[in-house]
Amino acid sequence: IEIPSGVTSIGKNAFQYCSSLTSIEIPESVISIGNNTFEHCSSLTNITIPGSVTSIGNYAFYNCTGLTSITIPKSVTSIGNGMFKYCTGLTSITIPKSVTSIGSNVFGGCTVLTEVLLENGSTLTSGQLGVDASKIATYWNEDNLTWTLTADGTMTISGKGAMKEDYNTYYSPAYDNENIKKVVIEDGVTSIGEYAFSGCRSLTDITIPGSV
Repeated sequence: IEIPSGVTSIGKNAFQYCSSLTSIEIPESVISIGNNTFEHCSSLTNITIPGSVTSIGNYAFYNCTGLTSITIPKSVTSIGNGMFKYCTGLTSITIPKSVTSIGSNVFGGCTVLTEVLLENGSTLTSGQLGVDASKIATYWNEDNLTWTLTADGTMTISGKGAMKEDYNTYYSPAYDNENIKKVVIEDGVTSIGEYAFSGCRSLTDITIPGSV
């Protein structure tokens, strides 16, 4: 399906239960995608969301089992409830830093999702993602450092230079994450910011390099 240029909004339930729909082209004129728009489009394998879109409704891609990856444009500021729930083919997703709020159960039932990449500067924490941390590696790029949380509960911080000075007002990627059991700070990191691991109640082991 090709949506003609000039259309500004795709209404709720517009393509719901279109189980034979395999691909769709959305023009740059579209700024919003409604609730449940592509729900149960089980054959949908290819969709490009243009940079003009700022709003995507709840359950927009619910049970789109054919989707393996999707790019959220940097114009989007929030992700609705259950947006990718039961997308059982989805293996990885990148969330831009423009997204400042995320709904509930966004990735529920995404049984093969193994990687979530948060863009440099993202304020989201792993606790907000609502994903099964036992299966998923989550990455945050923070200026000169990369924070990686793997399935075994290990948070590794790599790169060169200092952490942010104070995470009391700007939450660190580790903030309030009960899934973190071990922290490995690699050589090259020169300082640990205040409150960097605040709320990590399961943390029992931390490695600090000589470069700190």
